[in-house]
Amino acid sequence: MRQDREARTREWQKAKEENERKWQEAQEENKPKWAEHDRKWREEKEEQDRKWWEEKKEQDCKWEENRAEFQKVHEEIMVLAQRHDRHIGALGARWGMQSETTFRKRPGQESWKKTSIYR
Repeated sequence: MRQDREARTREWQKAKEENERKWQEAQEENKPKWAEHDRKWREEKEEQDRKWWEEKKEQDCKWEENRAEFQKVHEEIMVLAQRHDRHIGALGARWGMQSETTFRKRPGQESWKKTSIYR
């Protein structure tokens, strides 16, 4: 029984050594393949990075153009808003003067000019 065990141990050891040798041979055979694979992967990654940066530059340029256009439209809207505010303010001032005149008007006076608060 002891001899059987020792024989099996020697067989396993030989099989293990043979497997390790085959593994090392396979690794040596595959080294050039892996090197080629790594080189291709790096080239593809560099190409993708280059394309990504080009697209980013294009998008940034478009973004800036759109932002400038938006700013221009915003300024035009603000100019219109200020103009309308002035018109509304002028209406309010005119209404305020007329209401002041009406308030100060004395019975029998016909013209608001006679009761101007700016005399």
